[in-house]
Amino acid sequence: MSLYLRAAEDLRANKPQWDAYEAAGHCVVLAGPGSGKTKLLTVKMARIVAEDTRPPRGVACVTYSTECVRELRRRLGKLGLDESRSLSVGTLHGFCLKHVLLPYAHLASFALPSRLHVAGIKQQAQIFGKALRSLNIGAARGFRTDFDKFRRDHLDTKDWDTADEMARLAIAYEKALSAQGLIDFEVMAREAVMLVEQHPWVRKCLRARFPVLVVDEYQDLGTALRRLVLALCFEAGVRLLAVGDPDQSIYGFTGAHPEHLQSLAARPDVKRFRLALNYRSGTRIVAAAKATLPAEVDFEAETDEPGIVEYPGCDGGIEGEAAHLVDVLLPALLARWEPGDVLIAFRSKIEGGPVEAALKAKNHEYVKVGSSAAYPRSPLTRFVEEVARWCAGGWQTGDPKLSRVLGQWTTYQNLTDPELIRAERLKLVRFMFDHRRRDAAADDWLQALESGVMLVGDTRARLLAGGDVDAFDDLREVVRPGNALEGFTVRNLAGQAGSREHLNLITLHSSKGTEFPVVVLVGADEGSFPWSNVIAGSPQEEEDRRLFYVGVSRARNELHILWSKHVPGDRSRQGPSRFLREMHEKLKAGTPAGTGTSP
Repeated sequence: MSLYLRAAEDLRANKPQWDAYEAAGHCVVLAGPGSGKTKLLTVKMARIVAEDTRPPRGVACVTYSTECVRELRRRLGKLGLDESRSLSVGTLHGFCLKHVLLPYAHLASFALPSRLHVAGIKQQAQIFGKALRSLNIGAARGFRTDFDKFRRDHLDTKDWDTADEMARLAIAYEKALSAQGLIDFEVMAREAVMLVEQHPWVRKCLRARFPVLVVDEYQDLGTALRRLVLALCFEAGVRLLAVGDPDQSIYGFTGAHPEHLQSLAARPDVKRFRLALNYRSGTRIVAAAKATLPAEVDFEAETDEPGIVEYPGCDGGIEGEAAHLVDVLLPALLARWEPGDVLIAFRSKIEGGPVEAALKAKNHEYVKVGSSAAYPRSPLTRFVEEVARWCAGGWQTGDPKLSRVLGQWTTYQNLTDPELIRAERLKLVRFMFDHRRRDAAADDWLQALESGVMLVGDTRARLLAGGDVDAFDDLREVVRPGNALEGFTVRNLAGQAGSREHLNLITLHSSKGTEFPVVVLVGADEGSFPWSNVIAGSPQEEEDRRLFYVGVSRARNELHILWSKHVPGDRSRQGPSRFLREMHEKLKAGTPAGTGTSP
């Protein structure tokens, strides 16, 4: 029996899961935390690949982040399904570049550079700065975020009003990008949408290549995805499978709109399924998660185990919370759990810095993920971590599989020529077999990877086209002597992809999609949750509440929320968060589920 058929048998006991697995046509799965949505998604994808498509036709799966891509690939690999001509798994921007712009933009005479190169982070910052200066615009804090959001939400450039400062800046910035033969992610998504919307033949070609489109975390992908889905699925007839949860929409600053998922689920030509059973968390943790939301939600715990929920108050502001973490909480937790079982989550670097300093002082090893990471987590640096994981011992355990690593390398470069694919794989295999030393210095190992693999032939030019070289260069820099990760070994670099030996230090925005036996949420303080300038009842407060909910719902067995008692003069430490106070009141009114100092 095929692996996916065995896995599908586990879905039978849950009727909504089984009904969604069996459904044909367009369907949307609304899935709460821990409801088994990723298992359903991957098993159903494996079935579609095996039963509903034939090469060279296949399934395209898009999701929000490289973290989500990595988890989907890992799950699909366990089902015996690696990326191939029959299956493409990547971010929305990766889909737009690889499957829309590169094959069709020039055939449609779109005004894009003759060879598409994606601007790196540093290039974008330089060009943006020049555009600001050329228009004599002063950029306050957060202006760049507002600028990017404007471009994500306003895809129709012909409607840009040149009397508007943001529109003028967007025009100047994109003109400067184009002059250097570059595009960025916003241009990439917008031009792909226009190409698909304006040319029926492009829609037909995409339907011929991918008769099925799968979207994970639909609520996070914004206006560009919504318009692509409308054009491909409801005009061209591509079959849609979408999964998401409006209550976990936390990327409003990148243009995400939870109402897009809600309107999709309300369509009469879409079958709607709701997964309401939480397989992840104990009953107390599920009750705490539900109590963070303003309205009642219908998910329940599958287990009878209660789990632990504690939220002690701390003296001394965020530094006091960090001290409580390392002096009181961690010694107790590490007597029961491995370090890799513990997730330490926080809102921003403001909280992450003191936590990291306290962990270093006690010699705890940890992995940093998200915006607090010492280097950008891009598809390329994630790939490098996978190579390090194989070299640090994965070659003995098969985790990761060599075939998967080699496939990711050639897929990342968008290679189709069989001889070139063979040459690139051979080059990488030689490096990997020659550098199987877990204690080798990461600086030396990365230098050898760069000179032996990435700088050979035309490889670097292809990497530059993907816009990821800046992230790799940042990784190279940060492990050099005198920098933040001085002394890193291949084992340490491999641990960034997940390790039982490391605590996990993560931003809340990056924590979505993860689950851990133990979650410690640091900084649940009024002024930080929500920010002190957030207006009550505003969309921003609603998103902050959803972010708090995401953090609470990551825990399987234990949830510990740390908050500061009032700190005079500190706007970000004004006692417990209103979200925590509301959670406590709801729990107190029902079955007591939490312990600690009453907020």
